[in-house]
Amino acid sequence: MKIGILTFHDTTNFGSTLQAFALEYAIYRLNYNCEIINYQCESIIHREFLPKFVFWKMGWKQMILWVLLMPVQKKKHKNINKFFENYGKVSKKSYTKETIKDTLDQYDKFIVGSDLVWNPGITGSDITYFLSFVDKKRKKYAFSSSIGEKWKEDKEEEFAEYLKGFERIAVREKDSAEYISKLIGRKVDWVADPTMLLEADEWRKYQLKKDKFRRGKIKFVLVYFTDNKGKVLKDAKAYAEKYGCKVYMIHYGIKKYSQIKNIKPTSVEEFLSLIDNAECVFTASYHGMLFSLYFNKEFWFYNRNYCTRMVSLSEAFNVAHRNGELMGIDNSKIRWAEVNNKINKFRKYSLDILEEMLQQHGKNL
Repeated sequence: MKIGILTFHDTTNFGSTLQAFALEYAIYRLNYNCEIINYQCESIIHREFLPKFVFWKMGWKQMILWVLLMPVQKKKHKNINKFFENYGKVSKKSYTKETIKDTLDQYDKFIVGSDLVWNPGITGSDITYFLSFVDKKRKKYAFSSSIGEKWKEDKEEEFAEYLKGFERIAVREKDSAEYISKLIGRKVDWVADPTMLLEADEWRKYQLKKDKFRRGKIKFVLVYFTDNKGKVLKDAKAYAEKYGCKVYMIHYGIKKYSQIKNIKPTSVEEFLSLIDNAECVFTASYHGMLFSLYFNKEFWFYNRNYCTRMVSLSEAFNVAHRNGELMGIDNSKIRWAEVNNKINKFRKYSLDILEEMLQQHGKNL
């Protein structure tokens, strides 16, 4: 039996890359033959400013931004592809909306997820991510898929109809599980983001071998994505001043900020090293928050988009007091023994559900 995974993988986003790799790796580790389907979604290509995007389709402002960002985007894209070549498995053949049905001859079972694969604002309402092309002969599942926010009423019926054809559905946010369950009239599981299926020491294997960010060499706090109000930057600078740290900000634009050094990591290895070696992380990124948890980093999170995913996660792991939008920055420390215990339990629960999906209607190798 061979399993095809449909997710966001061809990207310049570290979070998307890591979740895609983690799901494929977790399934492989459970002794199943699987690979990520190399699906090319036009909206993702456009959104990610991938080098393959046809720039003359842009407006002039986008074109200027494309010219400025393209050198580093090309390098990031190349390094992410190299990461998958070294550690993951992606189908050699690529597919589009017009050719995706050709995968029916390649896979016996399909899994969609994780990331915002069911957010029409991200995918351009591409129903391929609802596995619309899969016939009744083959089973389809969703693991840790995300909608981001509730669908508009005119889309609910259409999307719900596609989901009714799934054998089992597990989503990444608690409120999404409740919402979809009501729409389709059956249970929907709440599971972890695939990156949580690997433990911290497993992720550390993919860090830089010669780590220029190693703790002790440079004492720094890390900013990864800012909020709309700019509180992230204000809090990060205040913390750095109090504890004698530099402020590094992952930022690929040309704008510069006082007392902050812009850095432009172009590889997964560099990104993981930055988080693991920071004294503290200030982030409006969902995966920035997750990897701070895995590496037991003191952190504060700020909602930028799709607010409930970070809030529900913080409540599940007893770190709601690290919501930088609501709380002032203080000297308190996270109770990591308690947090790690909750993460381990949620990891096991999520892996059990994934294995149940894989075992249903099929045997492993």
